[in-house]
Amino acid sequence: MKAIWYESNGAARDVLIHGEMPTPMPGPGEVLVRLHASGVNPSDWKTRAGSRPMVSPCVIPHSDGAGVISAVGEDVDAARVGERVWIWNGQWKRPFGTAAEFIALPAAQAVELPDGISFEEGACFGIAAPRAVLTDGGVAGQSVVVAGGAGAVGHYAIQFASAAARADCEAVLAQMMAQVGLIHAIAATLPLGECAAAHELVQAGTAMGNVVLHIP
Repeated sequence: MKAIWYESNGAARDVLIHGEMPTPMPGPGEVLVRLHASGVNPSDWKTRAGSRPMVSPCVIPHSDGAGVISAVGEDVDAARVGERVWIWNGQWKRPFGTAAEFIALPAAQAVELPDGISFEEGACFGIAAPRAVLTDGGVAGQSVVVAGGAGAVGHYAIQFASAAARADCEAVLAQMMAQVGLIHAIAATLPLGECAAAHELVQAGTAMGNVVLHIP
């Protein structure tokens, strides 16, 4: 599969490699997702730069993504093959994230993506949406001031706060996509091979919304 990875910490253009890696296989309780989009977050460039120790000698970055389940492991319903999904925590404490054509991960971390939502939009959900207003227990019944509302997290925070929903993040997202409608702020979409430029764009802090990599 085509993938982006790094084998040491450092500046994006110095350490990010674009090439071929073996396609993973789903283990028990896992699904294999053919990714079509990968979301880039501040945590991704910070981890690549060395904010925390590398979890493996080789790391495929990014925790967010979206695509289609192409295979399932033992104990996972085979009916999920062909399901459109968005990914959360793809690379959290794991070596291989979403900056690749495929990812194998626990089935619970691949959440159904409605047909009306693009893969690029789905790749924005994993980190930005939950952190918007649910990280500290929700905001139902409270007044909320959102600083930096034009940013990726702030953009979702305004919409989540307006719904006054106190529930599991996935349920809130599903409800808003189906009933209310959710507006997504995508600042830039770049090809997978331009991952370094995407990291630099997020690191600069000038992008008014999410930065997403397209994986054809």
